[in-house]
Amino acid sequence: GRMPVSAQVQYYLNAKLTATGASALPYDERLKFAVRDQLLAVVERYPSLSVRDDPFTHNDGRTVHLLRAEGTLPIYYMGVKYNIPLKMFLPEAFPHAQPICYVTPTNNMIIKPGHSCVDGSGLVRSPYGDRWSYPRSNLTELAGLLSEAFGSEPPLFAKPAGYVPPPPRTSSPARTQPPPAPPPPPGRTPLYPPPPGVERPSGGLLGSQARLPQHHQPPQQQHQPPQQHQPPPPPPAPPSPQQQQQQQ
Repeated sequence: GRMPVSAQVQYYLNAKLTATGASALPYDERLKFAVRDQLLAVVERYPSLSVRDDPFTHNDGRTVHLLRAEGTLPIYYMGVKYNIPLKMFLPEAFPHAQPICYVTPTNNMIIKPGHSCVDGSGLVRSPYGDRWSYPRSNLTELAGLLSEAFGSEPPLFAKPAGYVPPPPRTSSPARTQPPPAPPPPPGRTPLYPPPPGVERPSGGLLGSQARLPQHHQPPQQQHQPPQQHQPPPPPPAPPSPQQQQQQQ
C-alpha cells in the first residue's frame, strides 16, 4: 500500500528538517513545516518521485545542502504514457522561492533542442514557476503543469541511430555529469513518438523532428508503389523506469 512509503518519507523529512549544527538544512525555521508538507504531498500524488537531500552547487559556486524530489514524472503524449526523469530542488528560500527543476536524460536520451521550456542543460522554466508565490503555489501543482506541458511537447529524444557516443570513460564512477550531447540532426526520431501502427498527424507536434530517418533508403518515388504500403520501421521504445534508475 501507499501509507508505509508516505510514513517513511515523513520520518525521513522530520529527521532532516530537525537536524541542527553542521547537518542543519538552510530553510527558514518557521517554514520547515511547509517544506515537509509540500514534499509529502508531491510524492503522494506522484509515487514515481522520491525525496533526497544532497549538496547542490549554485551558479556562483556556493554549495548548499538542499532537499529535492526526484524520479520520473508521468506524461501522456498522444494518449500513451511515458516517464520523464526529473529533479526538483528546493532552494534555501523555498517555499517563497520557486523550486529549481531539471529534466535529467539517461544515457540513451538527449534533450530536444529549442524546447519551449527546457534549455540545453535540462533546466526547466515555466510560467507557473515564474509567477511562484507562497502559499498559493505548490510542488504538486507545478508537477501537474509540467506533466501537461511535456505531454504536448516532450523534452527528450532517443539518441538517433548512428549517434556517436563520447569515447569510453576511464574516470572513476564518482563522475558527476556526462558531457553534454550534441543536438540531433534534423529529421530524427523523438523519444516519445506514438507506438508503431498509430498514424502520425502530418504537421505533428514535433514537426520535422517526428519523421524517421530516410537517407539509407534509395529514392522510391519513380519505380516503387506508393510509400504508405511500406510503413517506416517502428521507432525505438522509450526506456522503462527500471532502466532509467539503473542508468542514473
